[in-house]
Order: sequence, then structure tokens, then C-alpha cells
Amino acid sequence: MAKYAFGPYLLDVDERRLLRGDAELCLRSKVFDALRVLVENAGKLVRKDELLRAVWPDSVVEENNLDHCISKLRKVLHPGQFIETVPRHGYRFVAEVRTAPSPAKLVQLERVSDQPDAPELEIRWFTASDGVRIAYTAGGQGPTLVRTIDWLNHLDFE
Repeated sequence: MAKYAFGPYLLDVDERRLLRGDAELCLRSKVFDALRVLVENAGKLVRKDELLRAVWPDSVVEENNLDHCISKLRKVLHPGQFIETVPRHGYRFVAEVRTAPSPAKLVQLERVSDQPDAPELEIRWFTASDGVRIAYTAGGQGPTLVRTIDWLNHLDFE
């Protein structure tokens, strides 16, 4: 794996981090994967079907999932500056990408507590009065908050 530099950004594939200067920009897993594929193929057209297979290798998802990832990337990377849309075909990462050197260092890993950072979400189901099955998950503490997601068709991709 590698580190890639473009504009003011550094994409560290091994650590799954995107940095702008010293600030880390948080990206969801699939958004990060989409960026990695585009950056690794900088200057080349990445067809939508290729990008879908690379980001969701074991799943069948709709193209709007990819559209959402690209939209999120454009918001993080300043609109129109890095990702070019090739209508009805795919996307091209247009920024100059340099491979950033990785300094060799010996790392002493510390034992981490068994407490995960985020709880595993259990997906549950209920059937509405019209027979439609609806998936939901609950997590965290505090008052109940209901959030609908209209751009995804599967909770595992959230």
C-alpha cells in the first residue's frame, strides 16, 4: 500500500486516513474506498461498473450509492477541483498525484482494551401493517432519534 499526495491532501491507504495539512478529514469506509480507487487511477477514466466492483466487491448495489460517495468526496475535496464526471461512463481523478514517501519506523503496538470505539449494530426487522419489511438498528444512549436514509438500500452500507 502507499501514501498519495495531491493538492493540499495526503491519502494514507495503510492507515485509511485523509489529511489536509495536519487535520484529518473523516470519511466513511466506502467513500474512502472510492477515493482510493480514483487516486490510484489518477488521470484515467474509471468506469462506473469498475468502481462499483472495486468499492463493493461482494455486494450488488445501485448506482446511486456510488453517486452519493462521489458527492461526499466533492464536498470534502472542494467541488469540481479533483473529480471529473464523464457523463454516462464514469469518473476521472484530474489532480496531479504524487506517491508520498513512507518513512520507515519501528512501531511498538500497545494492547488495546476490549472496548470497541463504536458498538456493533444489530440489524432488526419489523413488518408494517401493509406487509412491508423494514430494517432498523438502534445504538447509543439518550433520547430516541429516528433518522431515515433515502439514498441507501442496505443498513450494512451506512
